[in-house]
Amino acid sequence: MATLIDEVTAKYRGNLSKPFIEFARRQLVNATMFEPSERRNEDRHPMMLPVLIVPINESNDPVGPVAEAITRDVASTSIGLFHEDPMEHTRLAVRMDLANVEVNLALKIIWASDMGPFFGSAGWYTRKLNEFPADISQFVDSFPRANLD
Repeated sequence: MATLIDEVTAKYRGNLSKPFIEFARRQLVNATMFEPSERRNEDRHPMMLPVLIVPINESNDPVGPVAEAITRDVASTSIGLFHEDPMEHTRLAVRMDLANVEVNLALKIIWASDMGPFFGSAGWYTRKLNEFPADISQFVDSFPRANLD
């Protein structure tokens, strides 16, 4: 597991702070070592991937700046996130690359909380988006577009 985490973070070239990335790494390791009682019907998969997020309105148009976050866990209908700033919105668009495929999803945030020095949130997928609804040119070096060839 540590090798996979190290490979993901070694490729990351974004603006998230080193203390934040180390926090996310510790949380992921703890999540894989302990099996809490699960009250959900779906399996959550601990996964540490850098993602881009942007708050959106009901029409899926951006209503704030693009930010970086790290996944905490991914399930078939939901996703957990770690972020450096508090979550002040109830809807987000998320862009992530899974197996070199760009995935863009709209989320309804179901909870957000502080987690020590950083923050966490989780949301249900409301729909798959054809493209990320905001300009990500400032993140091209840290989040290159997936190669679909």
